[in-house]
Amino acid sequence: LKDEDRPPVTLVLNKIDKASEMRWVTSREREFKTHGQFDGIFYTSATKSNGIVKLLEHLKRRAKPRPWLYPSELLTTMSHTEQVKQVVNAYIFRRFNSDV
Repeated sequence: LKDEDRPPVTLVLNKIDKASEMRWVTSREREFKTHGQFDGIFYTSATKSNGIVKLLEHLKRRAKPRPWLYPSELLTTMSHTEQVKQVVNAYIFRRFNSDV
């Protein structure tokens, strides 16, 4: 894929409240940056609600309106986690032409 065809990627470093030192968190950020480009980088603590509002605002700004892929009355028995795994696997397959 060309750079302009790639979906935007947001890096979220969660559980920062568990880090013994902030330099450990920034070190992980530098490590991830060597492997890709990020549309946004956020430090969060979901349990303490730190950084969540900024992350959600960023995601809302980046979201592109488009028609739903499926009818609203269609239901699934998959958990939200399984649904997300399916979407991620589809993007990986599209990008690398290989399943995970």
